[in-house]
Amino acid sequence: EGKVNNELSKFTNELSELSYRVTKIGFNDDVNPTYLLPEKLDFWMYKEETGEGMKKEYLTWIIFKNPIEASKEQINAMRSPYGRASGPGSAIQPQSKRTITEGQAAFKRCSVGKE
Repeated sequence: EGKVNNELSKFTNELSELSYRVTKIGFNDDVNPTYLLPEKLDFWMYKEETGEGMKKEYLTWIIFKNPIEASKEQINAMRSPYGRASGPGSAIQPQSKRTITEGQAAFKRCSVGKE
């Protein structure tokens, strides 16, 4: 938890409009998603298989080593659309047989504007 992230506010301010039936929301401000990433993109990655039989899902988790800053209110706003407003996300799981990969990505920030 930290200071308010102005770029993240553009998303969290619109989350109250999100519902299970609505899959698309509009933004009142120009949004530059590159500002939602940390400046250094060092990360850990692992793959996970959940469910059984026909309900198996395959997930790839990417965790940045250098998180972005966000306020407590912004973090709670990101949890609430998924039914987790009152507590933390999933409990930490043991590594088990997961292979954890380390990596680094690169990108260049660009300006984004309405056309």
